[in-house]
Amino acid sequence: QQVDERYHSRIRHIALVDDYAGFDIVAPSIKDHENSVYLEVKSTVRPAEDFTFYISRNEFDVGSKTRNWAIVCVKIKNNKPEVLGHLKLDEISALLPIETSDQVKWQSLKVTIPKSLIHEGLY
Repeated sequence: QQVDERYHSRIRHIALVDDYAGFDIVAPSIKDHENSVYLEVKSTVRPAEDFTFYISRNEFDVGSKTRNWAIVCVKIKNNKPEVLGHLKLDEISALLPIETSDQVKWQSLKVTIPKSLIHEGLY
């Protein structure tokens, strides 16, 4: 239990103090407790078989530059959250628009993915 407390104390809900960080939570990795992961939580109440969420330009930029950054997908059903799993940014990059100019860049995108792209469990 002492080990668990050591790792739990490293979990930080960054979005409460910095909405521009590009991630919501920083926590020890489940796979490697010595490294941190940077988690952007996306949720939906839609009952569809796909998963739709919005990603901001800032989240994309931070995710592109930050090692161990992932999107955590949460489905809310009957007011109860269910973690579906996680995504890495490179796994959805083909769904994002290609920018042909530095002068014109998207700022926010609605992304819809099949649930099959979501990896079960946390990152």
